[in-house]
Amino acid sequence: YDMLNDTIKILYHVAGGNDGNNPETKLLQASNGLLYGFANQGGSNGAGVLFSYDINLNTEAIAHTFNTGTDGSTLTNTNLIEVNGYIYATAVAGGANAYGTLFRYRLSDGNFEVLHNFNNNPVSGGIYPEGSLFYASNGLIYGFTEYSGPNFYPGYLYSYDIVTDTLLLVHPFGGQNDGFCDGDMLQFPTITNSQSIKMSTVASLYPNPSAGNFNITLPSNDDYRVDIYNSFGEKIKSLNL
Repeated sequence: YDMLNDTIKILYHVAGGNDGNNPETKLLQASNGLLYGFANQGGSNGAGVLFSYDINLNTEAIAHTFNTGTDGSTLTNTNLIEVNGYIYATAVAGGANAYGTLFRYRLSDGNFEVLHNFNNNPVSGGIYPEGSLFYASNGLIYGFTEYSGPNFYPGYLYSYDIVTDTLLLVHPFGGQNDGFCDGDMLQFPTITNSQSIKMSTVASLYPNPSAGNFNITLPSNDDYRVDIYNSFGEKIKSLNL
């Protein structure tokens, strides 16, 4: 979509079959400059594909073809995030236990790896990981499962540690008490100073908007942390200044 001229241009027609069909998720522009997204169905195994699109060459390519029994399926109501050269995402169903997977895709060589198969353990299991993943300032990835256990009780907020390869169930939802969750997450900054300040008096950024390099001017020599987010609200860089 050309915002200046208010025009729409079709970049690629998804062909179905091995090309996949029904692309339903948000696109991610990765650090290699390519756009990545899911086609929910199709592909050579019928379980959907991860595709890439080169905005400079106007070309599309299949990055990974999903297999329901191993990789997962139902690539809807999720998102893609990039952390340290990997794309992380979830499949709502499929995988070894048929209840969804958490997986990652390495940008450098296309290696695909299932990190966790969700399960219906009545105590510790969460099933059907719906909603967006979120990479928090503590270095953990957070997500939701829609349900828990074999009786489809409300699900969990879970965390995944990319360093130790550990998934933990952080909070069980209680239905009438705190609802069911399959949406997006935000992280609010922790306020360590009781003084109320306005952003415009603290720092300036120029040029704004910027398509490349930009400058940040800070009011003092204090220590600062700057978090940079893309247009989807996903953090792509943190700087300690």
